[in-house]
Amino acid sequence: MCVGDAADVMSITTDAVASLYTNPAATLHPCLQVIHVKEIQEGVSSPHCVVVLSDGTYCISGLVAPEVLMAEGSCNRIMHACCLVQLVSYTPKFVAGNLIIVVDRLVHVAFASTRIGLAHPTFFNVAPSSMSALLQAQLDLLQFKQHQQDSFLASVRQNARAAADMITLNVGGQREYFIDVDPIHFDRVMAHLRTGDALSYDGLSLWETLQLRKTVRYLGLELHCTTTTEFMEHMTSLKAPSPSSAA
Repeated sequence: MCVGDAADVMSITTDAVASLYTNPAATLHPCLQVIHVKEIQEGVSSPHCVVVLSDGTYCISGLVAPEVLMAEGSCNRIMHACCLVQLVSYTPKFVAGNLIIVVDRLVHVAFASTRIGLAHPTFFNVAPSSMSALLQAQLDLLQFKQHQQDSFLASVRQNARAAADMITLNVGGQREYFIDVDPIHFDRVMAHLRTGDALSYDGLSLWETLQLRKTVRYLGLELHCTTTTEFMEHMTSLKAPSPSSAA
């Protein structure tokens, strides 16, 4: 939740630092105030920028990735003391038992003339916590990242399995068709696309015929496959009783 400061009418995410400490794996994009900013390794190809960010009550240290600075030119162009920024992409890390954030992407939200909230926020030790609690938070973060990786791999495997049953047809370099390699559909659609001959319904059951019609409608081929008369004649022949059953 964001609340406005009475002096500057700005928005800042309350309890953001405490939330980062207690649940580093949570998806949070807080608005924080820059308390301190310093560019280090000036003049090198990959400069870094150290920042201290405040939620109005507590502070947390951060390291801005070189890619952010290279895109903007310098940290002073996107950040200055007391301005508000929103963290879009970042990675929490524990260093010597303390939590810092590595910022991959942030956006400048607003200017502010004074510090919002407490004059001297606490930088760390947000709440009494033991080393075991910090280690548990770090373990939760690793498990969250492992879950993300497992989900990504599962999605890749699922897409690979689906692609094994599909094929992309390029007809005369003018249009592509993404079609199921189904023996009911594939040979008949391929024959029509290659020769221009009418689509054949010979030997198809009622259900197979309807499935094939759905496929050609999906591909936008219906007007070029068969006439409505041919389709209706085939449907009538399927519904008509056979001579043996009539006897």
